[in-house]
Amino acid sequence: SYHSLELLDKMYNENKTDHLTEFLKMRFSKDEVFKATQNYLITGTNICWFYSTVFWQIDDKEQIHAGKIMQYDRFTGKREKEPYNHINWLHKATKEPDFNLNQCLFGLHRVNEDYQKTIAIVESEKTAIIMSILLPHYIWIATGSKGNFKFELLEPLKKRNVIAFPDKGEYKNWLQKSIELNAFGFKIAVSDLIEQTDFENGFDLADYYLNL
Repeated sequence: SYHSLELLDKMYNENKTDHLTEFLKMRFSKDEVFKATQNYLITGTNICWFYSTVFWQIDDKEQIHAGKIMQYDRFTGKREKEPYNHINWLHKATKEPDFNLNQCLFGLHRVNEDYQKTIAIVESEKTAIIMSILLPHYIWIATGSKGNFKFELLEPLKKRNVIAFPDKGEYKNWLQKSIELNAFGFKIAVSDLIEQTDFENGFDLADYYLNL
């Protein structure tokens, strides 16, 4: 199933505040944050929780696969995990009947912007947005979960040069998966930059650059 472009336009144009965007404004200039949130069509919503963020999964054909709703702390930029993980899907929150979720990579719609640019993959949507500000010579895409680094979601990137930046503790798994995929014609390199740090498992590239 797909969400309609009209729904995206409506929610984007409502221009609701979200905590993640407010956090980013404390670390980067207003122009940088505006460009990044525009590139990824980041939307604020109060549907599940006040000031939460919608990450739209839009594919390379501009079909909207999903809206992932997450809530962040405005001052730390960390996800709200107490008393439970604040994650939901837009189709569940709005009780869309018969919606069949079929995820795609977050940021996949951006691959057509520049066919020469290397695609950089991280796990977290927030990290993709932050890294798009810090290292804009890559097109940044997120899997949304460590288990989404797989053929079904990566297939649209098969002809592109890709470098993956797994979270701490996930390097071996992503490396093994990349070896399997490269045997089928993918061109994926996996960075061990985060694996070499002394930080705890789950630490990622944005943590490394911002040293949160």
